[in-house]
Amino acid sequence: MLAVVSAGCSPKHIEPTVSPPPSAPNPDAAPPASDRATVPPTVPTPAPRTLAAVLAADAEKWTATSDQREASRTGHRRNEAKLAEALRKNRAASLPPEVIGEVNLYRKTPTGSSFGTAVALSPDGTRLVVAESDLSAKDPKNWHRVLDLVSSAEICRFDVGTGGALGAGLVFSADGAVLGVGKPDNRISLFDSATGTLRNRANVGGPIWSLASLSDGSGWVASVAGNLVKLHPTTGEIVKKYGKEPFQASRTVVSPSASMIATYSKSLSFGKPNEECISVWETATGNRLVEFDRRRSGVPSGLLFSPDSRVLYSLENNELVAWDLSNGGSRVVLQAKQIYDPVLSADGTLFAYYSDPELVIHDLASGKDRRLRTKQFWPDSNPRFFPGGTLLATSSNSHFVVWDLTLARPAVGK
Repeated sequence: MLAVVSAGCSPKHIEPTVSPPPSAPNPDAAPPASDRATVPPTVPTPAPRTLAAVLAADAEKWTATSDQREASRTGHRRNEAKLAEALRKNRAASLPPEVIGEVNLYRKTPTGSSFGTAVALSPDGTRLVVAESDLSAKDPKNWHRVLDLVSSAEICRFDVGTGGALGAGLVFSADGAVLGVGKPDNRISLFDSATGTLRNRANVGGPIWSLASLSDGSGWVASVAGNLVKLHPTTGEIVKKYGKEPFQASRTVVSPSASMIATYSKSLSFGKPNEECISVWETATGNRLVEFDRRRSGVPSGLLFSPDSRVLYSLENNELVAWDLSNGGSRVVLQAKQIYDPVLSADGTLFAYYSDPELVIHDLASGKDRRLRTKQFWPDSNPRFFPGGTLLATSSNSHFVVWDLTLARPAVGK
């Protein structure tokens, strides 16, 4: 049942302004030549639009591609059925029936052992990239391995180098051909996902805290030392900076249409210390379209766009709040004792989240829940839907698990 309540925030619609081009890099701070990619050609920035204009363009595109999306969804579900059948042939008999596949991320190495610190699933759901850390070695390696999901066979591997044991961002490009690896050593590295060959590496001038790829293939979005930037798709160089005043972006999400970026941030400017807000930016121009002043305590632990990019969801204090971008209205669509790592299916009908010791699949239309017990795989979290929405994956530092959603049990009392 949907509980309609005020989220305690009011939207500020912002008139479009022309953002100045990024300042020229400081020669004294330039990275070594070996780390510099070719500077991308200057692309004229389009005129900024209002939020209403962006939403109208997205709605027109959403309507025009209806048949294409349905065909794509049918194809994904057909592929997921074949994937599930292949996974079941290799599954261990001791696994619960709803678990159709498991990839062990813990392995022995010549110097001791290695475990997964981050994982990413390819857009088509057939490959898995695992960021590993071998802390037992005298010279720790930061290996990344690309695996075939069905056979667990290694497709390729590559060392991302020193500068921190964890990749701050590990993301496939929209077409799955490139792997973006952002690290705290101020560099983004772009690898060929089929061969592990380094395509480009760029110094972005600060630690990379998060990384996302744009679905239209126009580049990458990163939080660099807390600032939001857009990176060139092939070189990794900064091509756009967002915001005139410094702010710390701790949550970042890109809309499925790639036209908008949402951030939760704290202001770092003098006179506005720690002022919190959720902002929505136009990707192409860097124009801030709208901001919602937050009056709730605590940092939102999740930001999600609806598939049609018209609703922004924020998770705050175990409440999932839906913001209608067209009018600024808000309502609580889900409340629970625990909500961790929420994700939304590609068709926008299902939410999945972790609530110890279960994975909960929440149907937005009916309000009913189904549950998958994860005790055997604790502390599994980080759920992610496969593109067709029939399978779900979770991971920890020791294993990656694939679940069949059709076998999820109805929640008691729901």
